Amino acid sequence: LLREPSARSAGEKNIAGNAVDVFVNIPIVSGQRVLGAVVLTRMPPRGVDALRKLPRRVIEISTVLLVLVVLFSVFTAVKINRPVRAIIEQTRRKIRDQNVSFRLLERPVTREIAKLSSAVSTLVEELEKRADYSRNLATHVSHEFKTPLSSIRGATELLRDHTETMSLEERKRFIAMIDSNTRRLDLLVERLLELTQADLLNVEHTDSADPLAVLRLIQSRYTPSRVSLESGALLADTRIAMAEEFFDSIITSLVDNARQHGGNDVHVVIRVCAVYPQAPTLTIEVSDNGRGISEANAGQVFDHFFTTARPEGNSGLGLSIVKALLEAHDGSIRLAASTAGTLFQIEIPLTTK
Repeated sequence: LLREPSARSAGEKNIAGNAVDVFVNIPIVSGQRVLGAVVLTRMPPRGVDALRKLPRRVIEISTVLLVLVVLFSVFTAVKINRPVRAIIEQTRRKIRDQNVSFRLLERPVTREIAKLSSAVSTLVEELEKRADYSRNLATHVSHEFKTPLSSIRGATELLRDHTETMSLEERKRFIAMIDSNTRRLDLLVERLLELTQADLLNVEHTDSADPLAVLRLIQSRYTPSRVSLESGALLADTRIAMAEEFFDSIITSLVDNARQHGGNDVHVVIRVCAVYPQAPTLTIEVSDNGRGISEANAGQVFDHFFTTARPEGNSGLGLSIVKALLEAHDGSIRLAASTAGTLFQIEIPLTTK
């Protein structure tokens, strides 16, 4: 292998001035024979040396781009963090003071932050509704329990202090009073448990029921003079998105409610009005020929513990439970008429199968 220092030095200088890697193979030929080869390589500069060898224009452009990227990152972080911090601050103020309203952001910057603001606002409204519902329910429960408890306490004190001077009839009357109020408390506890289960019901909408079979079963529990069924608009293969026990409980509660408020002479009609495959819902009306509901009471029939038949043992929770069960299944109930008798109209979704 022959080397010429002068040629090698010149080659290295030329290669060093280029910004590329160069690999050169030069054969050494003597006559017709190849005696060897000269291999020249040049590795690119690294680290600081590479930066020193870059053209000035490239360094200036790279510096400008780096500054722009940093400024854009800072600007984006500030613009995104500001609305997020506003949401956090509103949430903290809401925790400290329940009277403060949670407002949607005026400038959410991005679509995602706008959705976040809307979701948090909806969550706060729902929590407020649930808190108000719990407070109102607790107030009604305490009021409903105080009356029978006070009656039991008074009767117990009288029996304790004046048992010897009381007649047998008086003792029996006070004992009957205690028994009656105890039964009322038992009924209230049972209905409250049903209401709680209805409110907390998590329906997966996988159950289905044959409404015609359930309605016929309900009708069989009463005499024809008490309950009649009109199901001409109901197809044989119609199924609702609700378990049979829930549907049975809803219709039975409406029938019993009509009889409790109207007496034994009230006749209840269960009428299947229409099936709407496009909706798809099933509409059922439950009407009676009772005395109806006054205009003053019409707006309160679904309120907890509201009843005009408390002496008959009505707890005032029946319609509340019916409404909660229907809403848990995406259904609804409304008081359609209340003057000449009472007419409740309920809508229940059909199964999509």
